[in-house]
Formats: sequence, structure tokens, C-alpha cells
Amino acid sequence: RGFGLWNEVIVGTASPWRRCLQQDARSMTSFRLGRASLKLCHGASSGVGQPLQARFCRARPAQGSAAETRGQHFENLRPDLGEVKRVRSSSCEIPPDGSCITVRIDTLLGSGEGQGKLVVQRREGDEEVSWPVRVFGALPGELVEVQMCRSFRNYSEASLTRVLESSKDRVEPPCPVFLQCSGCQFQHLAYEAQLTWKRLYLLRQLEWLGDAEFVDALVRPVVPSPRQYGYRRKVTPHLQMPPPTGSKPRRLERSSKGWVSAASERRDLSGEDGSDWGDLALGPLGYLEQVARERTPNGHWWKRVVDVTTCPVATDAINAALPEARDHVRARRGPFSLLLRHTEHDGVTSERGRVVRENVPGIGRFFFRAGGFFQSNLSILPALVHHVVDAATAQWADGGGADDGPEVLVDAYCGVGLFSLAAGVRVRRVIGLELDKDAVRLAKRNAAAHGTQNATFLPLSAEEGLEGLAAMANPCSTSIVIDPPRAGLSDVALGALLAFGPRRITYVSCDCSTQSRDLRSITAAGYSVAKVTPFD
Repeated sequence: RGFGLWNEVIVGTASPWRRCLQQDARSMTSFRLGRASLKLCHGASSGVGQPLQARFCRARPAQGSAAETRGQHFENLRPDLGEVKRVRSSSCEIPPDGSCITVRIDTLLGSGEGQGKLVVQRREGDEEVSWPVRVFGALPGELVEVQMCRSFRNYSEASLTRVLESSKDRVEPPCPVFLQCSGCQFQHLAYEAQLTWKRLYLLRQLEWLGDAEFVDALVRPVVPSPRQYGYRRKVTPHLQMPPPTGSKPRRLERSSKGWVSAASERRDLSGEDGSDWGDLALGPLGYLEQVARERTPNGHWWKRVVDVTTCPVATDAINAALPEARDHVRARRGPFSLLLRHTEHDGVTSERGRVVRENVPGIGRFFFRAGGFFQSNLSILPALVHHVVDAATAQWADGGGADDGPEVLVDAYCGVGLFSLAAGVRVRRVIGLELDKDAVRLAKRNAAAHGTQNATFLPLSAEEGLEGLAAMANPCSTSIVIDPPRAGLSDVALGALLAFGPRRITYVSCDCSTQSRDLRSITAAGYSVAKVTPFD
């Protein structure tokens, strides 16, 4: 009823939300009802029919407004409620952790895990049900022997022990620690098969758009990467953290022993407890392991860091600089996370604040901070940029004149102006929105280097910029490019985007699941999806 006010919410006995709230009421938790976000308070009552104290964190727009894009009716929440109705681990006889079983893999998930179904029996009654088991390193069609690691509410994780029947698409991964390291997902799968499965994963995310034939025609073939290995120009390996000892989140702080963890229960890192965490900087440097295999005495699951001495997906220059960088981290006892950024002009640097230069073939040279965001796969970047610019600046579908296209292009989350400057010659005016003031300063520097005079870069968040866009552009002649972080558009940004109502939206995303979520709201506001093109 009020923005930021505490309200009592009564959840009935039969409501599926009751079970969700019972599980999460012990800590501050948020969830959505339409576009209203609720937060549960600490110690909220979880008794059936008892009042549950919650706070509305964001006011719901007026019914029927353009900004109301999610959950116009309670039925829109049914995909979330479906999770409640699935088989629970507590109701089935699941093999215990550490046991070895065989399972046939049916499908491949976006995380790179193969998933199979295990026939298990309910604890009550004789009914047999299928229980999902996820195995990293297993491929569809394979029969594998696995060791059970841990079970969640809706599935179990297992580690691959042996492949009994191999897929024809299996290849030998070039990385010796591929099965342990979480940095890569598909090195064991032939590249053509990778593209097929990645497109299939995208089709699953978009199946709500219509029947299978319609969606299949909508999604173009995957544009392959010119380089499958040796392409990544930025890596961030990190040191091993000590196992958690308390219930509160840990943080890192500098001490005489280097970068150590500070938790609710401070522990001595001198190794007196029998552990080897006396000197974190001398431990492994790399990425977290794929599957958590250990519990602390307090019951926490946690993952060790896999020591990575060379990385096949990184450029040769980064691999050549990695040994010296590792020695430097150990000598300084920190920092916890290491940055290695490679550009053709400046070589390899680990200074996050250093301004470096990269030449994007066919587009131009760009300045950016080594620790800032810039696409790490330069081999496919020109194709991606040209495709986005062509899509964003194409003539209107209902126009026939030579000049009947967008006059203004708005680049939300513009960074240092990659899409903005590439599109500058196609439109009369470009407006870039970026919260990072350093990136805005570099975008202006890049515009001067490119000789682009029709670009304006504003140090505003996407939410602020889109809300004030009506004073700067006419929606009927405006095309907007959005390239948000992995989390997708926030509710405020999405509402402002649809309230402005540009004639065309080009959505670039590195996570098709959050993109699909946002597309539901965009299509509900009257837009239609013209085409979808995945880039690997």
C-alpha cells in the first residue's frame, strides 16, 4: 500500500507461496509480485495463516500503464510456482552422497552439464518418479558412471567417474584441468555440435514466443567464432579463499599476512587449526572447481580453486605473462584477484586503472581502462558490431524512402562508445548513456579520435537516462540499442524504456535467460521479435 512501508501479508494454507516463504523467512529475502518487489523481514513468522511482515520496495505502476510490463495478472507467476510442484529431494529415496551409480544422459544444459534421469521411489508409497542428475563432462546419449556429490531440492549433482558409452561428438579437451575447472563448459564437445546445442538452448529459452516451427524460423544459425582457442584477451584468476567458518558473508581485508578473509567468526590463519591456510598467497591461483565436494565443520559446501598454470582459451601473450604474474602475486601476498589484459598496442598489463588501446578491425581504435568492460573476443567483435549497427539503423519496415530510417540512436550501457561510434555515420545524432564516468570520459576521447561530432555521451545510469529521454528525442524516429549486464534490465530501466516507446529496440545480451525474461515484458507492451541472431 505504501512505498517503503511495512505491511502484513497473510498467506493461506493452500498457497504455494507459503512453502516458499517458510523456507526463506529466516533471512532478508526478496521476491516479485508483478512489478512490486517484496522483502521479508528478519524473524518473520512462518506459521500457516499467521501474518508475515513484508515491505513493498517499489510501487506498482497504475493498472494498464505502459510501464506495467511484468505480472499484470497473478497467473503470470505460474512459471515460478511450477518449481514448488516439482518432486522434492526430501520426498524421494535418492542415492546418498559418495555413492556410485550409472545414468544415461538425455540433454545438455547451458552450464555445460549433461543431465540424465534417475528412476527413484517416493518415501511414501510405491510410486516411481524421475529424478534429474547433472553431471559436468557428460554428453547427451552417453552412459556414464558417476559419483553422487550433493542433492538440492529439485536435482542432484554428480562427478564423472567413467564414460561407459561415448558420444560421437566427444573430443579430447585441450585443457588438462577441464573437468575440474569451472572456467570453460564445452571443450569436450566438437565445435559444430557446440553450436547446435547452444542454438537449441536459445530455442528453449524462447519457446514461449510461439510454436516450435515459428521460433525455429525466428532464430538464425549461430555465427561461429573465428577462433575457438587463444581468443580471450582478459582473464581474472584468483587465489584460494579459506573455507567459511561463520554464517555471515565473508570479505577480504589486507593484513600483515596478506589478503585474508574477515568473517563473523575471525579465525587465525596461521595454520594452528591443522589447515594449510597460513599463507593464502602461496596457494593455488586459478578458478573455482566445477562441483563442490567438501563440507566445512559448520556444514558449509565450498569449492577449492583449481590451479591454472596455462589457459588454452587465453591469448598466447597472456599465457606467456602468467608465470611472472603469479610470482608477483605471491611476492606481494595479494591482491586476491589477478587481472591480465592483452591488447595489440599495449601488450599485457595487470594495472586495472591503466588506459589501454585496442584496434577493432573495420571499426577503429578505442581507449578503455584495462579493468573496465570491453569485449574479450576480438576475433568475432567486428561481425557482432556490424550486425548490431545494421539491425539498429536499418530502414523502418513500413518505409520505402532512402532516408526513411532512424534519425536518433540511443546506446544504453554504452561503455566507451563501441556501438555508438560505429553507428555515428548512419544517423543524425547518437546519445550514449553510461553510469561509469571514466568510461564516459573515454567515450568522448574515442569520439574525438574517430572524428565523430554528432555523438553525445551522458554520465547517467540507464534508468536515469531512459526516464529523461523524452526531452531529447522523438520516439517515432528513435532506435535504441541496449547491452545490459548479465542480470538484464532492471524493473526501472525496463519501465522507462517502454514508457518512452522507441520505434525499434536492439537487445544485445550475454545471458539469453535474462534476455528472454525481459523480452516477455517487451512483447507484452506491444513489440514483436523480428529476428534473433546468436554469436558464439
